[in-house]
Amino acid sequence: MYFAANQHLNPTNLCVLRNTCVFCSFARMPQEDGGYTRSLDEVFAEADAARDNPTREFHIVGGLHPKLRLAYYLDLFRGLRARHPGVHIKALTAVEVAHLARIEHLSVRDVLIAMREAGVTSLPGGGAEVFSPAARATIADRKLTGDEWLAVHREAHALGIPSNCTMLYGHVETLEDRVDHLLALRALQDESGGFLTYIPSPITLTTTSWASRWAAPAPRTTGIDDLKNIAVGRLVLDNIPHVKTHWPMVTPFLSQVALTFGCDDLEGTVVFERVYHEAGAETPMWLSYDQIVSLIRGAGKEPVERDSLYQTVRTFEDYVPGSTAPPSRTEGPEGPTFHIEHRATAGRPRRSRRTSQVSDDFEVCSARAFTPSVCSALHVCERDSARRKLTMKVGRIGYINCYPVYGAIDRGGVDACRRSSSRGRRLSSNELLVAGELDVSVISAIEYARHAKDLVLLPNLAISCDGPVQSVALFSKVPVTELDGATVLVTASSRTSVALLELLCRDRWRVRPQFAQARAEASDLDSLRACRTRRCS
Repeated sequence: MYFAANQHLNPTNLCVLRNTCVFCSFARMPQEDGGYTRSLDEVFAEADAARDNPTREFHIVGGLHPKLRLAYYLDLFRGLRARHPGVHIKALTAVEVAHLARIEHLSVRDVLIAMREAGVTSLPGGGAEVFSPAARATIADRKLTGDEWLAVHREAHALGIPSNCTMLYGHVETLEDRVDHLLALRALQDESGGFLTYIPSPITLTTTSWASRWAAPAPRTTGIDDLKNIAVGRLVLDNIPHVKTHWPMVTPFLSQVALTFGCDDLEGTVVFERVYHEAGAETPMWLSYDQIVSLIRGAGKEPVERDSLYQTVRTFEDYVPGSTAPPSRTEGPEGPTFHIEHRATAGRPRRSRRTSQVSDDFEVCSARAFTPSVCSALHVCERDSARRKLTMKVGRIGYINCYPVYGAIDRGGVDACRRSSSRGRRLSSNELLVAGELDVSVISAIEYARHAKDLVLLPNLAISCDGPVQSVALFSKVPVTELDGATVLVTASSRTSVALLELLCRDRWRVRPQFAQARAEASDLDSLRACRTRRCS
C-alpha cells in the first residue's frame, strides 16, 4: 500500500469564485477578514519544513487570485526546485490553470508548458467536483464545466504531464451523476492514459456557505457510502492504475478500512492541509511517518513510500515505528502561517439575515438536499417587535404546483405572519426576491445558486423531479391546429415552459403562432378577453 511524505502549500486564498463555490470555506474576497497572499519568501519559509522532514512532494493549490500572474507561480516553482531538488512539485488544479490562461491571454497549452519547464511534475485532480451541469450550477456556478476540466487534463497528458482525478460527492448529485462522472474519467483515460490515481472525496459542509442553509447540522455521507464510492471507482476505473483514499476527508480509520475495498494508496502525511479543514474537517492536520506505517500495517498490508509519480522510494520490511530517532518537527511545522481561521459568516449578504432562527416566532427548518427545478426561498423578514409578529411579502406565480409555498399562509395556518402579497409585477419573482422586495417566493434553482449567499431555502418545498422528466402536460382552450397564425400570450414567469411550447409548436404540431409577451400572470389573463387573441396556458 502506497503513501507519500507530502506537504501542502497554499500561496493565496483570494478567489474570484468565493461567492459561487458554495461548498468552499477556504476562499476569501480581497479585503475580507482572513484573506492572504503570501510573498515568495513566505512560501519558501513555509516549505523549509521539508528540510527537516522526509518530504517527497509539494502539493500546491490555492484560490483564483484576480491579479496574481503566471510569473509569480513560475518563480515559485523554480525557487522550490532550486531549494529542494529532490522534492516533486504537484501544482495547480485545472481550474487554476484555465484561470491563469484567461488572465494572461494565453492558451492552456502555453501555461502548462511554462509550468513544466519551471519544474512542475504533475497536476492535482481538484476542481472536478461532479461533471453534471445541474449539480455544478448549484454548488459551483461559474467554475469550469466538466468538459473544460477534462480538456485541461487532456492537454496536460499530451504534454507528458500526468495528473490525478477526483469526484466530490454527497451534495446534490444523483447516483446517475456519479456514474456519468466515472465514465467520463474512464473515457479520457482510454484516450490519453495520463491519470495516475482516482480520489473520491465526500463533501465537508460544517463551515461552508452551503451548510449555513441548514438549521440542523449539515448532513454527512455515511461510512458505507464512502466505502461504496471507493469500491465502485475501482471497478469502473480499471484503466487507472491507483485509487486513493483521502484520510483528511473520511478519517484515518475509515481510510484504513478502505484499503480492503479497492484502495492501494493512503494519501500521505499531508502537512499542512488547509482547504478541507477550513470547511470543517475534524481530522488531524497531518499524520506522522509512524502513524501512516502503523495504519497500513494494521490493515494487514505492507507500506511502500512513493513519490508523485508512484515510483517506490522506500519499503519498510525491517522498520519498527519509534525505534529510530525521529526527524525534526515530526509534529509538523509551527507558527502563525499555519493558523486556521474560519470565516465569520458563510456569505457576504447585502443585508442582515438569520439562517437557523429568523425570530422567536418563525423558525426556518433544514432543507433536504435535492436538485430542484424551482425552489422556495426566504429573504430575511422584518420583525414587528410590538406584536412579536412577522410581516412577510409573499411573491406569487399563477401555477397550481406553486400553491404549497403560500397555501398555508392563505388558509391562516401560519399565525406568526401578517400576509402581504405581490403579483403581476414587471420584474420576475427571481429579481424581486434577490432585491429584497419580496420575503418569500419561488425561485429558479439556477437563480438560487447565483444568489445563495442572500437566501435561505424553505424546508422540503420544491417543484422538482427525481430523475429526468418523462412527460409534460399542456392545456389549450382551442385545438392546437387553430393556433397556426394566431397570437399566443406568454408570461415571463416560466421561460422554460415557453421555450418548450415554441419547440412543440414548430417541430411537433407544425403550427406557427405569433408569441406575444403578456404583462400579467396566467391567473390574470381573463381580464384580457377583450383582446382578440387566442389564449394558451
